[in-house]
Order: sequence, then structure tokens, then C-alpha cells
Amino acid sequence: MAMVLMICVARGAFTWPESHAAQYAIVFAVHAALGVGAICASLGGLGMTSGIPDFLARVLQFGTVLVPSIEIAFAAWFLNPWLRKGLDSGAVRHAANSWFTAFGCVVGVFLLAGAAAWALNAADTAKRRVDHKAEARAKKEAFDQEEDRQFEALKPESRLSDWLAFLAYPHTQEHQQAAREAILKRPNLTEELSGEITSTDATKSSKALYFAGQMSPPPAEIAESVRKQAHVVMDVAESIDPASPDSRNVLYAKVHQLSNAVMSAALALWRTGVDLRPELRAMADACGPREQAPPRDIMAGCELTIRYFDQIKAH
Repeated sequence: MAMVLMICVARGAFTWPESHAAQYAIVFAVHAALGVGAICASLGGLGMTSGIPDFLARVLQFGTVLVPSIEIAFAAWFLNPWLRKGLDSGAVRHAANSWFTAFGCVVGVFLLAGAAAWALNAADTAKRRVDHKAEARAKKEAFDQEEDRQFEALKPESRLSDWLAFLAYPHTQEHQQAAREAILKRPNLTEELSGEITSTDATKSSKALYFAGQMSPPPAEIAESVRKQAHVVMDVAESIDPASPDSRNVLYAKVHQLSNAVMSAALALWRTGVDLRPELRAMADACGPREQAPPRDIMAGCELTIRYFDQIKAH
């Protein structure tokens, strides 16, 4: 439509402003604004903008049809001389100015409707934001209350796995610290920790291994349990066909967390004189072909840990 009206400008349809260059600029600017407005109005009409009543959305959508229809009607009338046969130049100019005024009024009405829609959408967005924050705050308070209840229910003789469950996010720092201190006071921690590490539940085993990795130092007696889990990783890897296009995803779903936990425990056990480099090499050899292509998280992690141990030993 902008191009059609520019043709009308070239043929002297308008008298204001006097410069044709200014008239071209106005036509271009108005249609750029109308284009953006038409997109917003269409989104509102399709129900993609919240907070706008249906009737207002329909009004905006109708504007995307009415405004260009007025332009088309004017262009058809002005660019076809036989439609204005018998009118002198003064009458033609008067008709053009009348159209210009009517067009401006129509655009102004839809501009006001668009401003109202924007205000309603902004108010609705603000309300949704407030409601979302209130809902998130309520959920957090409910979670914190439930966490407090579960933590208060723990006793010194509670299972180690129940205490280990409080050592990670999203539990509070206070509960994590209190749980860590309570675990370290357990009289049979070494035996219990070894049992948790060898659990067939990969999540429970990983939590125990990560806790061992955070101990300074961990009990050297858990080394055999850590070796067993390293062999679990190898056995799972070797049970997966390395030629399968899904071998990496299957491997990671089964032992990605466990393998990283084994590396964490191996780093901590190194400080007690326990060398798990043979197990780490075997893990890398078993997992590497199943990871197929870089980044090979498990193989690379094992190799990086081995290089770190080699550097320490060299010094």
C-alpha cells in the first residue's frame, strides 16, 4: 500500500506538505508504523496477547482490514481518471483532503484502541508476575516446611541414606551442614558408608561416593567398595553395543552419574595412599568406544584424573 500511495503522491494527490520528498517520507513512516500495528493487532486478534477482551481484540483485527481498504478505495478513485470525470482540480483536491482527514481519524481510533490494549496487556502481565512470585514463594515455604519436618524427624540412629539425602541442593545450607556433622559422628560410619557405596541403587551409591569425595580424608577401608562400583560401570559399558547409534545415551542414562562419583571418591582416596588409576583406565577403555565421539565425558574425566595423579606422583 505504501508503494501505491507513493504513486498517488507522484501524481499530485496531496497538497501538504508542499515538498514531495516530505510527502514520500510521511507515507513511508506512516506505513512502517501501520505495519507494526497490524502485526500487534493480528496477535491480539489471535488471542496471543493476554489481558485483552475479545471485543477489543476483534476491533483491532478489524482495523487490519478497514485501514488498507480505505487506502485501496482512495487509490482506485484517484488513479482512474474516469472515476472522477467531471470534477475540476479544486474538487479533486478537496476530496483528497477529505479522505486524508477521514483516514487520519480512523487510524486515530484504532491507535487509541491499540493504546488501551497495550495498557490492559501491561496490567495483566504485571498481575501475572505478582501472582507467579506469590505462587513461587508459597511453594518454597511449603517445601521448606516439609524439609524442616523431615529433617526434624531424623535421629542419630536413622539410616545413613536418609542423612545423605540432605547433603545436596535444594536442601538449605543449614540442613546440609547439620547433616554432614551428624554423619561424621556416626560410630560405624566406615562400614555404613561402604554398604551405601555398594548399593545397587545408582543414585544412593553416587550420593555415598560424593560424600566420600568431600571427606578429608575418607576412610581408606572404603577403597574396595569404590573399586566394586568402578567395575559396575565397566560391566554396564561392556553390555552396550558400541556400534549402536544410541550407545552414548544408554551409557549416560545408566552410569554417567555413578562414574563421576567414582572419580570424586578416587581423588579423595588418593590422599590416603589408595591408587585407583588401574580402575580409572579400565573405565575409560570400556566407556570410550560407547561414547563414540567427543566430548567423551567419562573417558575424558578418567584420563584427566589419571594425569593429575601422574603429575602429583612425578613431583
